[in-house]
Amino acid sequence: MINNPSISIIIPIFRVENFLPRCLDSVLAQTYTDFELLLIDDGSPDNSGKICDEYAKKDKRIKVFHKKNEGVSVARNVGLDNARGKYVAFIDSDDWVEVDYLSCLYTTAEDQCADIVACDYLIEKGSTTPVYMKQKHVNDRLVVIKMLLTNELKGYLWNRLFRRNLFSVNQIRFSAGIGMWEDLEVLVALCYNASKIAYLPLGLYHYSIINQQSATYSYDEKKISQRIYITHLLKDFLKAHGLEKSCIRELHIRQLLAKMEYATDVKLHNFKKWNETFPDAFNKNWSLNYPLWIKIQQWLVHYKLYPIAYVTLLFKRIIKY
Repeated sequence: MINNPSISIIIPIFRVENFLPRCLDSVLAQTYTDFELLLIDDGSPDNSGKICDEYAKKDKRIKVFHKKNEGVSVARNVGLDNARGKYVAFIDSDDWVEVDYLSCLYTTAEDQCADIVACDYLIEKGSTTPVYMKQKHVNDRLVVIKMLLTNELKGYLWNRLFRRNLFSVNQIRFSAGIGMWEDLEVLVALCYNASKIAYLPLGLYHYSIINQQSATYSYDEKKISQRIYITHLLKDFLKAHGLEKSCIRELHIRQLLAKMEYATDVKLHNFKKWNETFPDAFNKNWSLNYPLWIKIQQWLVHYKLYPIAYVTLLFKRIIKY
């Protein structure tokens, strides 16, 4: 294992045996080589752990941690506890990166003295042409936080490089047991504490949506509850740092996003819960950057026109199938 690497790469791993080799190969092919690769096997029941061990035998920069299954947040915390790099990068185990992913991000961070560097990414859908996702660049911390809350900027970790002491100095950790929006919660805190945020207009990360085991592939009641929980934490953070009033519009939009399926999902709808959860958020319903039918549907639920709202969902289901 190398001493004092410039970058620590943290990859949580769970049930990705069909995708993991591609991910690891892309990391080991990096043109920038001064890194350590921390593989956190989160009690994966398939051969993912064995694949990690096999790769570790081939490259001394790789360190494998086998642990019981506790979720992606705890796995990332284990990575942070063992990271030694000046910077830290997070990669999802079913994705892959360009060969100059580290080189470009690291050079930008050093040249611009940036605490965070973000880049563009590509959404991979299999046989179809990848979708290039260009990011908006703003260095003002408050504006960045507002854009993260409204989804104008995506709250992902993997298309960013972070100065590691942002985590340690500010005691920023991932919320244990949470697998939805846990990255958004951490990213807001990191951006608040960053002195400078830089942007690189290059598509360096490949985000795959092929893996049906991915936590973001589908929603259920538990995942919606986790989103609502994280939104409460975001509100607490904003309040603690005197930002709640200046971000109230954006917070209300995030609250609507957190509970959206309660009004708009055929299988998960719960109109009463929608009204009980973040009731003040409805005043920003028309500000959502979502299809008109969703705004109308939430309007129907807000005014308790439940029969009409239910018929709308049935109609959407018929159209879908």
